[in-house]
Order: sequence, then C-alpha cells, then structure tokens
Amino acid sequence: MNVRSMKRALLLPILVLALGVFASFVAWIVVDQQIHEGEQLRFARYSDRILTTIKQRLLDHERLLEGGRGLFYASQSVSADEWRAYASAQKFDIYPGILGFGYIAFVPRASLSDYVAMVRKEQPDFEVKSTSDKADLFVIQQIEPKAGNVAAWGFDVGQEVNRREAAEAAARSGDAMLTRKITLVQDQKKIAGFLMLLQIYKSKTLPEFAARKGDLQGWTYVPIRAEELMEGVVAATEDMVDFKVNEGESEQDADLIYDANKHRTMPVNLQDEKKLSVKPVFEKKSKFEAHGRTWTVFTSSRPEFEQTAQGSAWVFFLGFCLTALAAATVWVLSNARRSAELLADAMTVEVRQREERWQLAVKGSHAGIWDWDIRTGYVYYSPRWLEILGLEDGEVVADRQSFLKRLHPDDLSRVQASLQAHFRRMTSTYAEEYRIRHKDGEYRWVTVNGLANWDENDQPVRIVGSMIDITLRKQAEADLRDSEGLMRAVVDSTVDGIITMDEFGAIQNFNRSAEVMFGYDQTTIVGKNVGSLLSELDRSRISAHLQRFLAIDGAQTFERDRELQGQRHDGSVFPIEMAMARIMVKEKIMLTVIVRDITERQKIDRMKPEFVSTVSHELRTPLTSIPCLSGCHTQPLDIVRRDFLA
Repeated sequence: MNVRSMKRALLLPILVLALGVFASFVAWIVVDQQIHEGEQLRFARYSDRILTTIKQRLLDHERLLEGGRGLFYASQSVSADEWRAYASAQKFDIYPGILGFGYIAFVPRASLSDYVAMVRKEQPDFEVKSTSDKADLFVIQQIEPKAGNVAAWGFDVGQEVNRREAAEAAARSGDAMLTRKITLVQDQKKIAGFLMLLQIYKSKTLPEFAARKGDLQGWTYVPIRAEELMEGVVAATEDMVDFKVNEGESEQDADLIYDANKHRTMPVNLQDEKKLSVKPVFEKKSKFEAHGRTWTVFTSSRPEFEQTAQGSAWVFFLGFCLTALAAATVWVLSNARRSAELLADAMTVEVRQREERWQLAVKGSHAGIWDWDIRTGYVYYSPRWLEILGLEDGEVVADRQSFLKRLHPDDLSRVQASLQAHFRRMTSTYAEEYRIRHKDGEYRWVTVNGLANWDENDQPVRIVGSMIDITLRKQAEADLRDSEGLMRAVVDSTVDGIITMDEFGAIQNFNRSAEVMFGYDQTTIVGKNVGSLLSELDRSRISAHLQRFLAIDGAQTFERDRELQGQRHDGSVFPIEMAMARIMVKEKIMLTVIVRDITERQKIDRMKPEFVSTVSHELRTPLTSIPCLSGCHTQPLDIVRRDFLA
C-alpha cells in the first residue's frame, strides 16, 4: 500500500476519531450544563420549601390567635379560668417557637384603676407593669401557661415602641401583625423574638376604618422565639440547604433574625471545617411579607448538596471511547432527557402547589374533611374528622349508614331534609349544625358545610364538605341563655316595679310588676321616655332631675326614695315612691329605677290623725259633762288624755 492509500485509509479513522473527540467534548459540556441547571432547579425547590415552611408556621400561629378571638366573640366575657381551659386544650407542640398564648387588654388610662380592680376579682395578685405615660395601655391580662411567663403577666405592651407599633397596626388593619425583632421579657435566653397580635373588636365584626380604635377591646397574642420557630426547617431540605432570615432586605448582622448555619453541629475535623468556609455554589434571596413585616430569606447550598452535582467528567471519557455516532446519540438523548425532566418538574411543581394550598386551607380551618361517593356509598374521612370524634383510622365504617347512626336522634330528620334540599338544588350549599356521638359516648356539636356535584341527568353523584367542632360555642350560648333567664325570673318575681333606662331616659326594660302597676305591656313601653309614666306636673321636672343626678361624680351612684305622681296607661294618677341607681354597662351609662305604689301607705298616713282626733273627742266629751265635786279640778283629765294619746 502506497503512502497515498495509507493516508486515505487513515483519513476516515482520524476523521471518526476527531469527530468522536469533538462530540464527546460537546456532550461533556452539555451534560455538565444540564446537571448544573437541574441542581439549580432542585436548589430552588429546596429554597421554596424553606419559605413555605416558615410561612406555614406563621399561618398556624395566626389560626391559633383566631381561635382565641373566636372564644371572645362566642361569649360576653372570658374569665381567667375559661381562658386557661381553652389554652390548655391547644397542642402547643404543633406551634413551633411560641412561649405562651395570651390576651392583651386595651385599657384607657382613665379607666386603669377600675380595670385593675375588675381583674383582681379573679386574680388577686395581678399588677400592671408600666412606666409609660401614654393615654392608653396595652396590658397582658392573660398568658398561659403561667409557668415561664410570669414576667410578661401584667406587662404594658404599649410602653415599648416596637410592640406598640405592631399592636396599633393590627387594630387599624384588621389583620394579624408581627412586631419587629425584640427581646421577650420572659425569655431568659435573651435571643431574637417577636410578638404576633390579632385584634378583638367589641362589635365582633370588622368596623369601618375610622371606628376601629373606638371599637377596640384588645388582642390575642403569642410570644415567639425565632430560634425555635425556625428549628427543623433545614430538615425539610434533607439537610442540603442552609438559610438565614433578616428583617427587611438588609444582610447586616444587626437585622439578623435567625442563621441556620450558626446552629449546625460543629465540624469534627479540619477538612469539614474547610468545607464550611468555601463559598456556596448556589445562593438565593427571597423576600416576603410576614404579617406586616418584610422578611428576607437568604438560602445557600451546603457541601453535601454540591457533591451530588459533581461527576460529569465521565461523559468525556466515555465519548472518547465511542464513535461519533454514539457521542451524537448520547447528546440527542441527553437533550431529550432534559426536556422530559423539565416537563416532569413543571408538572410536579404545579401538583405540589395545589396540594400545599389544599393542605394549608384544611389545616388552617381546623376542619375535618369528608367525601361521600353517592353512587358507591363510600365515605372518606380525613384524620382531623376522626380526631374530632376521638377515633382512630379503622374504627369507623366508611359508609353513610354508619355515619347516620352516630347522629343525635333529634337531629336526624332535620339533617336528612337539609341534605335532600341541597340535592334538589333548593340550596346553594349544604349547611347544618347538629350533634354527633363521640367515641366516649357523649355528643359533640358540630357545624357542617358541603357542596355536591351532579351528573348530566341532574342527579347528585358526590358531595364533599367540612366539619368543625363547635361544642364550646354551643355550651357558652346555653350558659348565657340560662343566666339571662335566671336574671329575668328574679327581676319579674319582685313586688316593686323595676325599670331600666339609658342616660336620656329612654326605657330599655320593664319587669312584670311594672307592667301591672302602670298598665303597659313591655313591648309597647320600651323605647319611650320615662316621663310618660309620670303625671304632667312631675313629667316636666324629670329631665332636669336626670341631668343633675348624672352630673354627680362616681361611676355608680344611688339616690334614695323620692315621692312622685305616677300615671297609668288609662290616664289615672297615683302616688309612687322612686329610687334610682346609676351603673356602667360596657362603658355606657344605664339607670335602674325601683318604683313602689304607695297609695295604701298614704291612706293609712291620712287615717292616723283622723283616728287620733276622733278618740280624743270621744274621751273629752263624757268626762267634761260630769259635775265637779269638792276639791276637783281639770288636771287629772288632762293627764289621762295625754297618757292615752301618747
């Protein structure tokens, strides 16, 4: 073979080799880029998971505050024992970082002494801890558990600018708010912490913006230690990612809330220590609004994460050994794989986001979920649904009939009727409150909401809904009705008329004795001025008398009996005796009037002098007609008359 033939024979292998080397090099670069992009996407998912976990924990804390506010809205007032019982029922271990669960009262300084006296009726050792001279105080009235939180009990939150700013922001906005980074008074570690506060309005609804401060009653709140709030978040990334949280967008140490890297286990050797000092390959900065505060989460990859991103050099060596076709095939396949991975990742992210939103909604509402397949009869019960009834998975038969057996017999027909009405589209949703048997045999009150799906023949095929335990609310409502009924019975059983009116004299309440005395029915007299119950002579003076009475200093003033002329519904006038007392009800002046008909007493008073005069006359007349014997005189007669009259 001549030189030219040899050159031709070598030309193709050299060309194939050259193409193979080139293709391998290209494949190496491409695969390395793919690995980098894939790891960057994985790092981004871990970073998002950290952000989601922090947000979820804060959202859980807000739901705890909403539950506390609901306790106040379900009752006129919440005693220390009721708050302690409600707080004890919460599972604090599912709320990372909180040191307690409390209630902050909004106290105008002018009412401070009355407020302290009121609280000491239940908690005699209560003291307000404040050095502020502001017009109002934000006093921690309740905090549970007391152990470890004694330093915070009675503390005036409004005396410190960061706490006051967050509390006022919550009152204005109607939303839960976080303070800036602070040191909690009860935290012996003296590390970064903050308060989360949720306002309570007296009207039990969100008032117009201008009226919110005047309608403010206080706040439910939780003190949170940042270190414990963030504990375990790194575990959600399989210990692959570090993070730190700062207030605002600053990276300064002064604004640092938490740094996971500073809480890692110390390296066991010099090599591990060097790994910690190497600049991370992946870093991300994520800003989000945390209940009125701007927080920034800085995430960075750990060496363990970066080790999984190595190992792309094998592509070059493998490609060097293969033909150009093999290298080209690897390159094409790698591109196809990359496209498939990106598509799969996108689908996975979307599915996960939907699932996370669903889980957040369910967990935040504290509701149990049920799903009834009407065609098959199968019913799914969520873990929370089972927990409400004290059941474990497998302790309930998943069918409709087993569920109906748990309903209270008095509620069964109503529940069935309401469900059928929804199936016939007579109601937009299925909503009911009923009693259902707990595992312990007792019945619990629950509120249930559901929504059905219908097929093309307008037949219901499925209904999904939620169930929330409202036993405490129902018990509070029953207690309130019993208390009001007892008070009404006591008032109606008194002989004297009892009338309640406002500071302008408008009648608010009228007991049974007053109805009989004046001839009015309560439904017709309520709202009228008290002057309508007096004679025309006294009616013109009652308004001026009320003004003088209300001008007397003292939150609670009592006026002794005053005789007036009452006027019945038929226009007849009769003498009455009236006593009046002033009381404060929800910072509003109310007047209680006790009225007594003194007609019979006045008759007796008029009869006394007539009786005495008659007896005196009868005694005097026969004695004066007897002739005076020797030595007699009138003195013995006078003595007898005086002794009798005495």
